[in-house]
Amino acid sequence: MTPVLEVRDVAFNYPDGTRALQALSLGFARGRRTALLGRNGAGKSTLFALLNGIERPGQGAVLFAGEPLAYDRGSLRRLRRQVGVVFQDPDTQLFSASIREDISFGPVNLGLTRDAVSQRVTTALSAVGLTDLADRPTHALSYGEKKRACIAGVLAMEPEVLILDEPTAGLDPPMAAELLVLLNGLHQQGITVILATHDIDFAFSWADDIGVLQKGTLAFSGAADDIEAVERCFPQLGLELPWVYEVFRQLQSQGAIRGDQPPRSRAELLARLQA
Repeated sequence: MTPVLEVRDVAFNYPDGTRALQALSLGFARGRRTALLGRNGAGKSTLFALLNGIERPGQGAVLFAGEPLAYDRGSLRRLRRQVGVVFQDPDTQLFSASIREDISFGPVNLGLTRDAVSQRVTTALSAVGLTDLADRPTHALSYGEKKRACIAGVLAMEPEVLILDEPTAGLDPPMAAELLVLLNGLHQQGITVILATHDIDFAFSWADDIGVLQKGTLAFSGAADDIEAVERCFPQLGLELPWVYEVFRQLQSQGAIRGDQPPRSRAELLARLQA
């Protein structure tokens, strides 16, 4: 199956000479949930900027639906309707007086009618649970509400792919859990979701596929439920194993849990123990 987004042998250096990516090849399957892990400076944010056409690779190619990206203004506008990015800091993305105005910005610039814009805004607000706050000033929102408002602004463009850079950063556990529910709902609607995170447990409770970047290269890529590959590779990369995998192995060795397929989350683990 052709990946919906792909980088092939990509390299990228910043103007000061800093090498962010080198010889990176990675594809993102349509309709899947992918989590990228890696330390600060590993290249995750740079990769996202390439996937959305914000940056252009110095070497290699970026492909959308099997076709190399074109970087003229019209092609980039079409790409960004289909591939939306939510940045780590919501204050860099929110710029209008109210949530409603901010979410309206993208659809208005698509040249849609007033009714069509209103419908998209209403749908996006509902998707992120901000309908009751539609007219609240953006500066009066909590941090978690700002993150959801940014997601709504991207959803109003009706993208095929949603990319989120560190979406759980700055969120407490209940807010992160709410975000998990939101992302799963979007995935069920057919949106391909890609995110970067430092939270290994969050990544494995949510993602179908896991990628690990180290120093601008791909250190690991595989299915999140391939426990043998994760156990083999993560210690070699200096990464902790997901908490639920470690507990699963201990329970399995004691005969307290059946099957070889690991649970994806603490809730799933508890459910299997009570079954």
